Amino acid sequence: MSHSGDDDTIIQGAVPAEQVGDYDVASPESRTLATVVGTILGALVLVGLFLLLSLAMRDTRVESQVVELDGSAQVVLQATNADVRLVPGDGDDLRVRAEVDESLLSTDFELRRSGDAIAIAADCITWLSPGCGAEVTVEVPDGVPVELTTTSGKAEVRDLDTDVLVRTGDGDVVVGGKLATVAVTTGSGSVTSRDLDAVELKVTTDSGDVEVVMVEQPYALAVTTDSGDVEATLPDGERTYQVKTRSDDGDVTSDLDDDPEGEGLVSLRTGSGDVRLTVR
Repeated sequence: MSHSGDDDTIIQGAVPAEQVGDYDVASPESRTLATVVGTILGALVLVGLFLLLSLAMRDTRVESQVVELDGSAQVVLQATNADVRLVPGDGDDLRVRAEVDESLLSTDFELRRSGDAIAIAADCITWLSPGCGAEVTVEVPDGVPVELTTTSGKAEVRDLDTDVLVRTGDGDVVVGGKLATVAVTTGSGSVTSRDLDAVELKVTTDSGDVEVVMVEQPYALAVTTDSGDVEATLPDGERTYQVKTRSDDGDVTSDLDDDPEGEGLVSLRTGSGDVRLTVR
């Protein structure tokens, strides 16, 4: 039985359109969203299990090597995927001790030499073996100048009473103790020194904070960073300085008197960040 009409004709047995919403029928959009959410949750679970497995399988081995310098005028170290620490050593040879970390996959540690250049490589696939790499300690003979370059890794230099040059692409640098002249260049990374006794320190960074505490008056201290805070502390003493401090976007404070005829130089500059120079 049916009723005639242009707008209200109802066919017996049919369900009105507005009643469709009362049924528990998922739309294609809802099914797609549920699939995406389920896939993401499943992937997160797998990643978590992978990280737990990687940590459970993590292992550290120690490798040691002696490199004969044969009277080389300087040591040039080039490190890949390794944190490097330079310390004073006994004798005339370079001694290298590496703590090599690996987990699901092994880490290939290798020392290669070409002339004065010594390459330190700790090759591993970081996304398959989280935490892989190496921490390397290099004992440097007394008085031998050192040049250290790292692509990705931290660098630390302590108590080398000689000239030191450090370059890092992406890694923090720590210098301290008794040094001669020190030059540090970083692409992205902080530079820190809390107990430095050096004749000269020069720091250049693209992005990173610089904090320097000198325990003896240097002849020259120069810091330049495009983006980052600069903080330096010098001891009081008889040496006077020509002082140059500047920040293009930040505050500048200085306790050190500027002497245009000073025998020493202190230059602290940043493009974006604060500059603080303190005398204690």
